[in-house]
Amino acid sequence: MKKFKKLFFCTGGTGGHVFPAISLYENFNDSNHQIIFLTDKRCEYILKENGIDYKIINFTTFNKKIFLWPISFFKIIKSIFECVRLFLMEKPDTVVGFGSYVSFPGLISAKLLKIPTIIHEQNAVMGKSNRILSKIVDYIALSYKNTKFCKINKKVFYTGMPIRSIFYKKKIKRNRYKKQILIIGGSQGAKVFSTLIPNIFKKLDRRLKEKIFICQQTQINQKKNLQNIYKDLNIEFKLESFFKDIYDEMHNADLIISRCGSSSLAEIETFSTPAFLFPLPHSKNNHQYENAKRFSEKNECVIFDETNLNESKFIKELKKKIINKASKKLYKKNSKNLKLKDLVLRTLST
Repeated sequence: MKKFKKLFFCTGGTGGHVFPAISLYENFNDSNHQIIFLTDKRCEYILKENGIDYKIINFTTFNKKIFLWPISFFKIIKSIFECVRLFLMEKPDTVVGFGSYVSFPGLISAKLLKIPTIIHEQNAVMGKSNRILSKIVDYIALSYKNTKFCKINKKVFYTGMPIRSIFYKKKIKRNRYKKQILIIGGSQGAKVFSTLIPNIFKKLDRRLKEKIFICQQTQINQKKNLQNIYKDLNIEFKLESFFKDIYDEMHNADLIISRCGSSSLAEIETFSTPAFLFPLPHSKNNHQYENAKRFSEKNECVIFDETNLNESKFIKELKKKIINKASKKLYKKNSKNLKLKDLVLRTLST
């Protein structure tokens, strides 16, 4: 008789889909549950770094060229049968999807085999994949109440966004004499933060430059140029292509400049730190702007439009948030990450 419950987490594509799954994984860190990730090649390195058991699924969407649709259809059916075969061997008790087309074969296969299913929507606007899957799964978990394109019914639950456990650990703030500005742009960095923002820093007066420390995530090919800019401006800085210790950097930040992926916003929300938000202009269904609006309802932030950036407003708000305001760190006690776990446990008990 099986002594533990086995779960499959279907996720991939970007860190915005993978990190919520990893956060939930951390909440099942016990001997009573075995968790296997079903993912694609793009996020394999993240799972390896976290020591998580995973299986790679080769899945595709329909090609934009109509005459190639038969090939796409064949590949989709093949991936579903691969998942059916995998689930028959592994016998999972529940399958959880975290959006993106990578979730499709796992959730459809689970439905065919009558395995309990859950999808989690990270954004304030439900993505296309989850909209389709929402019609067949047993439960739907939402990060935001009144998520756009999600019809509320008895199988829909507001669980919030799962957050990695380290974000709830208190830590003494680093004793730095300068104000730290953390600039993050998603799992791959944001090009806008390597061009527009440094150009604004050039217009700061000398006294203000001397008071700030820039901690920035940047793409590797932009790192050298940024180093030269900040050296010329005599601004102290730290540049990384990926922050493994992002909790430490957020904890020590006096201001956070960020894109508006729901996972990033949920992590920022655990600290009472002012934020400058730059929604990705061409995000699907403008979901990053919707995320930012929801975030602004309960958190101190300024939302900027990078396509028509008001530089004078940026500098004015920077002075207000960094220079004229004392830094005050408050930890938000939050148990939303346990609510999604409770929903999963509910499926395991039925």
